[in-house]
Amino acid sequence: LPRTIGAVTLEALGEIQADLKGSHDKDYIFPVGFRSSRKHASIMDPSKKGVYTSEVIKGEDGRVRFRVVCEDDRTQVFEDSTANGAWGLVFDHIASMTRRSSRASSANMFQSDRGIEQFGFSTEKIKKAIAELPGAEAFMKLRQGGTNKPTKEKEKEKEKRREVEEKPEVSSKDKKKKGAQKRGKKNEGYVQPPPMEMLRMGEFRCMEEDIEVIPASHHGMVSLSSMDEQSQRKMLHEIWELAAVQHFLRCFRTSLGIVSNLTTEDFHTAFLECSSVMKVIHLRLMLKAADRKKAPEMADNESWLYMLRSRLQSQEDYWDEDMGRWEKTEPEWSSFLEEDPMPEGIEQYYQLPLRIRALILWHLCECLLDGNEEHRAANFPNVEWDDADALRLFPSCHDSHGNAYWYLEGSDGILYRESPPHAGHKARAPSFQSVSLNHNELMDVGKEMLAEGKKKKKHGLQHFAKWLVEEEGPKLASKALARERAKSKQALLEMMPRKRSSRVAEKEEREKLEEEERQRKAQEMELMRLEQEKKKKEREREMRLKERQEQIEQKIRDDERARLLNEAERERRLRKRRRLLQKELLQKGESGEEDRNSSQPVRASGRIAEGRQGNWWETGNK
Repeated sequence: LPRTIGAVTLEALGEIQADLKGSHDKDYIFPVGFRSSRKHASIMDPSKKGVYTSEVIKGEDGRVRFRVVCEDDRTQVFEDSTANGAWGLVFDHIASMTRRSSRASSANMFQSDRGIEQFGFSTEKIKKAIAELPGAEAFMKLRQGGTNKPTKEKEKEKEKRREVEEKPEVSSKDKKKKGAQKRGKKNEGYVQPPPMEMLRMGEFRCMEEDIEVIPASHHGMVSLSSMDEQSQRKMLHEIWELAAVQHFLRCFRTSLGIVSNLTTEDFHTAFLECSSVMKVIHLRLMLKAADRKKAPEMADNESWLYMLRSRLQSQEDYWDEDMGRWEKTEPEWSSFLEEDPMPEGIEQYYQLPLRIRALILWHLCECLLDGNEEHRAANFPNVEWDDADALRLFPSCHDSHGNAYWYLEGSDGILYRESPPHAGHKARAPSFQSVSLNHNELMDVGKEMLAEGKKKKKHGLQHFAKWLVEEEGPKLASKALARERAKSKQALLEMMPRKRSSRVAEKEEREKLEEEERQRKAQEMELMRLEQEKKKKEREREMRLKERQEQIEQKIRDDERARLLNEAERERRLRKRRRLLQKELLQKGESGEEDRNSSQPVRASGRIAEGRQGNWWETGNK
């Protein structure tokens, strides 16, 4: 230690003190001396990040206390008896600095486990490290691992299971009778659920210790041709990936250039019709930040589908050290689907089930959120990525039945509920559905949740329901009323007869004539422009022809000049050659005459020499 695990830096694990009150709950163990740190919006300047140190201490009253301190101002200490309460004080302080109500600032404020997450207790590695500390055996195991009962009790349970499994088969009538007799009884042994069915593409199964859950229902796997529009829209509210995509688009609408006032109803309409809005969304999720301006142009044709199909079928090369050669990775679609959604062509996209299309869109968002630093910088250059998980949406609250409630801001009153899996002979898979579709239904659901929170003493549920009933519901109602008033006012204005006077008619006629005159002048200007362009093209053509003729004539002159120069050079070389030949002949003639003279007597040669000298002087005198 220290060790960085995700967004949390674990500095100390501490020690478990079982005698202290509040040292554990049904889900987590809180060792005294535990210390972690992470980055969050600073209490001095919320626009910047600050480092927060979270630690578990022993209080003076003999209870466990949770303390949070920001490094920017260590004099301000946030302390409470629960982790959620300590971090709730931090959230309230930041919300007050941004001039927003701590309740209305965000629905995430009322998440029951947000403080647990900020401390790092919900991280699996930290959870496992705490479970290995001395004294952890005295506590019950966490919910995901089942109960940590003594060995004898476990053996008894196993014996009961064996007895149930070894019982002879009973007819269906006897099973119904026994089932009717067992109804209402509690604390019975484990009952094996119905046999498992084969999972299909896009389904999932939750498996825990001693719990088996039947497969999930086939949401969105039905052919669209067999459903009406109302059934399709209802199905869209049961696909949680689509709600996650909406939250992602709201968080990054500025970077992606998405329309900010896109409601849930508009989003579902675009998704069902696969309109230009949905095409642009797909393109902007696939393109880099520098190329996103081209998305509207590319959405006019089917190029976005070719890009999507190529993206899903893409494979990368990697070096396999065991085989000693280059291999290809699995196609991208294999990470979230069981088969290629478009193996034969892009036309198959329009026949895909709604859930498969939603999974493709969700995968594109997840790739942007889970990419490395270089990938994020290329796609979101103006976003700080100190804690990417903090951008994810968490449940706003949980009720007494374990149902998680998700609320997306700007969704016009749509509240989602996620039911947990159930085991036993009434095994049930987790389900996701909307419990309210408008502000009226949201108010009714909020009142029911508020009554349940007060009855079951669920403070997180109570606070969230109170916020829905007192603040969010009335705000949505006032917005809906304002929209209705604007529509009715516009309808009345359209229905009211307009008073017309002679001056108004004259003005309209004058404006009409002026508009016609402007159009006529614009047409004349356009004709003049076309005529000028035509003349300009003619002049350019004549210039090109003239330049070409001059080039031809210049080439002819250059060729003639080169020919004359070549002939003159050849004549010069011939004359030079003649002179050399004459000179050689003269030299040969003189050498032959000398040879002949050398063969005569000396006297004769002397006379010849004297005669030559006489001749030379004679020639010179002349």
